[in-house]
Order: sequence, then C-alpha cells, then structure tokens
Amino acid sequence: MGPFLGTDGLTPKTALTATNEHITLAADTDAGSAPTLVLDITGASSGTSNDLVHITGDDAGFYSLELAAADTNRLGRMILAITDATNHCPVFHEFMVLPAVIYDAMILGTDLFDVSMTQILGTAVSTPATAGILDANVKNINNVAAATPGAAGGVFIAGTNAATTVTTALTTTFTGNLTGSVASVTGAVGSVTGAVGSVTGAVGSVTGAVGGNVSGNVTGSVGSLAAQAKADVNAEVVDVIRVDQIAELAQAAPAATPTVATALMLLYHALRNQITVTSSSMTISNDAGVVIAKKALTDDSTQYTEAEMVSGP
Repeated sequence: MGPFLGTDGLTPKTALTATNEHITLAADTDAGSAPTLVLDITGASSGTSNDLVHITGDDAGFYSLELAAADTNRLGRMILAITDATNHCPVFHEFMVLPAVIYDAMILGTDLFDVSMTQILGTAVSTPATAGILDANVKNINNVAAATPGAAGGVFIAGTNAATTVTTALTTTFTGNLTGSVASVTGAVGSVTGAVGSVTGAVGSVTGAVGGNVSGNVTGSVGSLAAQAKADVNAEVVDVIRVDQIAELAQAAPAATPTVATALMLLYHALRNQITVTSSSMTISNDAGVVIAKKALTDDSTQYTEAEMVSGP
C-alpha cells in the first residue's frame, strides 16, 4: 500500500503506528446493488489479522497490508482507503477480484481460459451427437452449395486416419480419390471407373455381378457362375483333356498313391509300349524301349502270382 505521504503531501512516512491507521474496504460486486462495507477497522501490528507493516528497506512510504480470506471472497471491484489525518494524506487503492481461472490464465499463465460456445450469430448451438465434439454442417464448398453426400457436388471425406461409413447409395460415378480407410459401404455402388490400387482388408461379400476381371485371389465362396464364366471353365477342361500332353514316365517304382496323370500314363505305357514276359518276370518299356518298371512272376502249377511292380530294368 502507498505511498504514505505526510500532511504536506511530499514527505514519505516510513515509521507510522499501525494502530493509528483506519482501514476501510468496500466492495461493489453487483452493479444493480449498493456497495458492501467489508472492513471498517483500526490497523493492527505485525503478526495479527489486518496488520499494516512498513516494507523493510523502503524509503518511499510503502507498507504491506494483510487481508483475510473472508475479506476478498467475492468477485468484482473493491475500494480500499487507509487514513490518519494527523500523520499523512489519505491512501486509496482500487482492486478487481477475478475468478481464479481468469487470474491464472492472464497473470500467472498456469491455466487456460474456460471458453464454452453457446451461440453462433445469436442462435444457440445444438447439442452434439457426441459429447465434446462439435457437429459440423457443410453448407458451401468453394462458394457452391454442398449437395447430399454421394450426389454430384457432394461431400466426401478423405484422410489417412479417417474411417468413413457411406450409408447413402452412390447414384453417380465417383471419380475422385478416396485416400482414407472405408469402414463399410452399405448402399449400392453404381460403378468405379478408376483403378483401385489395392484392398488390404477383408471383403465380406460381393452379392452383385462382377463385370470385369479379378486378377487377385478370392478366398471366400462364390455363389454362382454366369454364362461366360461357365463357358470359360468348360473350355479349360476340354483343353486339358484334348490338348494338353502327359509326359512319359521315368524309370521308377510306381507310387502307391499316384496322381491321375501318372496312373493314366502307366496304363497307356502298358497298352502301347513293349511288354516282355518271361517265366520269372514282366517288364514295361517306354517309347525308346527302356524298361521303366517290372514285376516278378511265379507259377508252381497250383498258383500264379505277379509281385508288386518295382523300378526297372
């Protein structure tokens, strides 16, 4: 508080007696009501409430005044007066008591202003669908009225982190880029005219016709084949049966569980190529006459036996 100047208005007073001082504190917390007289007391010495103590080392007439918490537990303007007509001129101070968050944000910098949006252009903000997240309604894009999402001029959300669910049917062709992930598409997709780079997630099901080619893998079930797909499959089967060739068998013992091609070729060798039968063996040769497999024969006049075929010669 201060400066405390003598009755001449010039001489600093540095040794005032606190108990000679009269302290008056008034508060104006409501512009529509009369001010409140908070303090109307005599000053006290150091160590007690409302003590008035000269600041050590000061020579300009400044003192510290202790105010109790009960004296300042209100918001708004406060006027303080300290008087002693015999020893000094009156000292006046005006204060503004602020909410803690305002003081901390403006003066100390230890907090942030508490700002809540309640109106936009005088209209109350509606309650958001998700608490704490403001709903946004896009009206214009490049000064052109935004259309319904999915229609020409509609709003599409692109981003590497956004997961977008399109619940409205896309009735027009989407020619832009969708760089974010798409959680699901529940409506009909009319057409995709651009290239689809990759689909890294699982595709639950495709219930419509796939007009173009699928060059990747389809790991799920396919409900049915269209006429062209059936014709293509039939052509491949005919090609395998009528065109593709089976290579000759190498010299080896026939496997117990051969492939269809191996089993058919062994029968073909036996029907086409040279077979040599002696009293003790039978051999099957390839086209060049090399024995590829053979089996032992036994006959004791009671039983004729052909042993399991082994590798030739």
